[in-house]
Amino acid sequence: MRPAAFLPAILLCACAAPAPYTAPAAAGRSSAELARLLVASEAKQFPCTIMGVKGVELEGKKSEVTLLPGRYQVTLHCSSGFHEVKPQAEVLARAGKRYMLTAYFVDDSITIFNMKMRVRVAELP
Repeated sequence: MRPAAFLPAILLCACAAPAPYTAPAAAGRSSAELARLLVASEAKQFPCTIMGVKGVELEGKKSEVTLLPGRYQVTLHCSSGFHEVKPQAEVLARAGKRYMLTAYFVDDSITIFNMKMRVRVAELP
């Protein structure tokens, strides 16, 4: 098979990946004045994205969000393709800092229909 035959599939995968997002109020400011939220998941079958940040209008799901310092209620979207979970966390974002929001299962012994996830928030160096 020719490499050019794979080009459409590669482009579809690249376009489907969630992109970083900078809140309009944060545009044009230095990184020392802003906070960045990054997302991860301990459950490899349930990758996560940032679905919503209260007070910030997002355009779709994002892999990272750059915004002004403040207190935010963040909703993640974690999906296996068949099942989805939407855990929430409160983040007190400080200027010049990055925060990793990691979703994890509270109890993975329960059935898929009742599983619960929480979010661990860690300030990165």
